[in-house]
Amino acid sequence: MRRYLISSPLVASLLLCACGGGTGNDPALEAPASEVGAIAPADGACDDTKAAWAVGQTADGDVLERARLDAGAEVARFLRPGQAVTMEFSVRRLNLDVDTGNTVTGVRCG
Repeated sequence: MRRYLISSPLVASLLLCACGGGTGNDPALEAPASEVGAIAPADGACDDTKAAWAVGQTADGDVLERARLDAGAEVARFLRPGQAVTMEFSVRRLNLDVDTGNTVTGVRCG
């Protein structure tokens, strides 16, 4: 019987690739700032109070980008009901909660 030794970095790379599937949402609505428009302020820290105006708005790419810029966040994303999301906290990310009617219901950093 032959035994094959697989290196840890190779296994880790394969696992990361397997977990890289999309959410099924429009990728432009969850892309980093460098992919959706203007560059965020240098520090990239998020201030959700400056994007509170987005609550009640229809969730679209323009609202996402304007809210990101106003909050000073590096990245922004919509969080839809039942959507799987990463749980790590990021001071540079703006989250916009969206209901089933595609209306923004909340704005928070993280």
